[in-house]
Amino acid sequence: MEDGKIFYLVGPSGSGKDSLIKYAREELQDRYPVIFPRKYVARRMGCVGESDIPVPHDQILGMTKNGEFSMCWESYGNIYGLGNIAEYCVANGISIVISGSGEYLLAAERLCPRLYPHIRPVLVEVSTDVAKKRLCERRRESPEEIEKRIERAGRFNNVKDIALKIIDNSGNLNSSGREFVEFLMEELMFC
Repeated sequence: MEDGKIFYLVGPSGSGKDSLIKYAREELQDRYPVIFPRKYVARRMGCVGESDIPVPHDQILGMTKNGEFSMCWESYGNIYGLGNIAEYCVANGISIVISGSGEYLLAAERLCPRLYPHIRPVLVEVSTDVAKKRLCERRRESPEEIEKRIERAGRFNNVKDIALKIIDNSGNLNSSGREFVEFLMEELMFC
């Protein structure tokens, strides 16, 4: 049995990573050996995405200290963790689809050496105008925080060098979602 893969989506805020994951989950559910695990998150502002498991800041720090995460990263003052399910899945031929931090991806070889060979990076790109519109619509950040997120989008140029797949999600979700699903299906055929 082939090892599973970790499809790790990165991209600037507002690129639609979670929307692509939701689209793929609906299309691939129960058809391939792939899961879409929920991440634990301690957000500084208290609100979480619909698929996140909210935990208090102190609790997530304790979970990290106790080794309860396969992957753990901080971004924009929030702490995210993927439970140890990743090791089990990869060893048993089950693939995982998650979104994460580009900065963590760039350091993943050092931070999670056992999982690093299984990571398949996917860079989700989006135009600045679309990203700004999406960030305003989700109403989690102030206008100043949105501008900071837009300014930081340039950091993903470093990720392009290691991205296995780049998806432009500036337009219709059905189009980019279909592209993502087709990529996953092609990759999963070799699992």
